[in-house]
Amino acid sequence: MPDIRSTQNALSITKLISQASRSRRFVGILNAGDTIRFGHTSLTLYKNSNNCLFLRNPKLGIDFSLLSGINTIGRGLDQHLVLRDAKVSREHASLIVSRDGTVRVFDHNPTNPSVIKGSMPRYVEPTTKDIIAHLRNDDRPSLAGIVKGLTRNMEKAFRSGVVSLTRDYHGQVCVMNSDGGETTWWSPDKNWHLLGFEHLPTEQERSSTYNAYEEWVRLQVYFGEKNDPALAMKHFQNKFGDPCGIRLLNIQTANDVYYVMDLLSLIPGQTLKNSVNIINFSASRDRSARYAQYKEETKEIGLIRNCIRPDKYLLTGLLLHEMGHAVMHSMNEDQITRLRGLYKRFWNNNNVLGVDFLMVSARDRIRYQYNTNDPDEFAAENFMHFLIFGRQGFIARSRNKALTAELCGLFEELYGEKDFDALEVLAKA
Repeated sequence: MPDIRSTQNALSITKLISQASRSRRFVGILNAGDTIRFGHTSLTLYKNSNNCLFLRNPKLGIDFSLLSGINTIGRGLDQHLVLRDAKVSREHASLIVSRDGTVRVFDHNPTNPSVIKGSMPRYVEPTTKDIIAHLRNDDRPSLAGIVKGLTRNMEKAFRSGVVSLTRDYHGQVCVMNSDGGETTWWSPDKNWHLLGFEHLPTEQERSSTYNAYEEWVRLQVYFGEKNDPALAMKHFQNKFGDPCGIRLLNIQTANDVYYVMDLLSLIPGQTLKNSVNIINFSASRDRSARYAQYKEETKEIGLIRNCIRPDKYLLTGLLLHEMGHAVMHSMNEDQITRLRGLYKRFWNNNNVLGVDFLMVSARDRIRYQYNTNDPDEFAAENFMHFLIFGRQGFIARSRNKALTAELCGLFEELYGEKDFDALEVLAKA
């Protein structure tokens, strides 16, 4: 069983993950000491004294070194690791090794899926690059099986950003549903069906569900504290505060700061200077039913915390949408005229773009744009799609590719470069 390896290309880890995950299933994280099974063949991951990773099968005498980047596995002779196993397909799986040594496993063949045995599934804090890559490829990993007591139905409800759990004055667990209007509080006996319950839960079920929610919030809503907040703010001040005059309000941790820095790095510096003064993680609410807002008079991008509990994925979409509003207000008159003309042509050609992600269906997104009939919303929504999906993915989702390419060209003028892609920018951050 030879160790066959082609030359690894010099693509960023983000690009490699994006390539490997497209139309393929994310299996999980492989840790040292874990065993992974491909068909009938089981391999164990080890780390030697030099911290180099390799797979071993003592029965067959195989030692296969893993290099940074993509490591392909299958029966095909063009694979890096060739397995002579009838249950293994020609292109069976990919193991992607990040710079920090994290080994992600992706399945190419759902008929005989790869299985990781050993340690329990581990949660890995997603970076901003991971978040946008997951949104782009629709392969966001689930925390069901990682967070004790968390079911798929619960996760679906929590990801919506409008369903959360709280305790009333008597300490009883209540399901709270915020529909974007005024927050509505429910009694302990209502709305448990939103979490998949077909009966009124027992006290024990309520308690375990509440604990699962609290853990989900810890992992998915807040960014973990890994760095010094004062140092993070110093980095922010040097990169965005002094040059662009941007202030941060109500940001809780150092990783919050670095997250915002990643998102701001996707916008041209001059555009930021002209259009954004404040990023506020707990903005005061206006009379609308919005989850986030851009205030042109103060140039503030704000998240309305009191009517939504977003996870990082929803938060990314909301803030990028509001950045779209800010970007539009930084355009010159010619660009605004062209944008409004494109809006009319999109409308007349029934080319309004909508995609199924962030817990809103494509149909609802399209209906929203038609109902609002607002060029500003058209610009903000499509700028968010442009950043998340990239030029290629954005155009591929469109009914009229030539028309959408024109819109991409207008957005790309802001950057002074053709084929701008957010993942490439984040890979260099």
